[in-house]
Amino acid sequence: MNYIIKPGKNLAAVSDTVKAENHKHWMLQLFLSCAGNLDINVEGKEISCKCIVVDMAARHEFKTGEKVHFTILMEPTTETARQIRRDFLENKPYFILPGETADRLQKQINGILGTMNKDNLLGFIDGVYEIFHTGKSLPDFDVRIYELLKLLEACKYDQGKYNLRYFSDKLSLSPSRLAHLFKEQTGIPLKSYMVLNKLLRAYTVLFEGSNITQAAMAAGFDTPAHLARTNRDMTGMSASGILKDSEFLKVFF
Repeated sequence: MNYIIKPGKNLAAVSDTVKAENHKHWMLQLFLSCAGNLDINVEGKEISCKCIVVDMAARHEFKTGEKVHFTILMEPTTETARQIRRDFLENKPYFILPGETADRLQKQINGILGTMNKDNLLGFIDGVYEIFHTGKSLPDFDVRIYELLKLLEACKYDQGKYNLRYFSDKLSLSPSRLAHLFKEQTGIPLKSYMVLNKLLRAYTVLFEGSNITQAAMAAGFDTPAHLARTNRDMTGMSASGILKDSEFLKVFF
């Protein structure tokens, strides 16, 4: 069974059915085994640990093997993701959480598994974020990047507007200058981030009870097959596989 929740811009799940082929995506991902160690391959290296954070764009392969695991996919422009990249990953493809911290997280998540109470799970996720908040301030993005992020979040995914030219005109920059500035500030190619943004929008629509076809149209994908292909490329799993036997724990903000 998959329990999936979307706290803000991020995605989290408790599952015993994950089978993700070798892939990479533009989100950070934390994996936590609910008992013992998990086995994961990151950039060709086999790793056994209790809890690990994999950097965006790092190739990885993971299978739950019918053991229950918890995972968070973190949108890369969020404060938590940025702090992890700067203060913990430090340009490395992964960071393994220390044993004492991992033990505490395992104990906490196991206290939630019996009921899968939404509020308790959200509280646990907030506690995970707190581990990475070092108190060291992050540099501000260029104001035009903040404006771009607002435009992307508010965009209705109309094909005439959801393109680089539209956003660059809105910000009075050339497309190449905007793309360069975004990559410089975030470390992410702008076109890749725009695809990620659409995929997260599709997940939001699915959370609202729509089917894959409706989610594809709402998020600006050409066809449901386009959404399914993008999802597999970025998660290593089929959309139907993610939805099968899944329960969506809705969160309202």
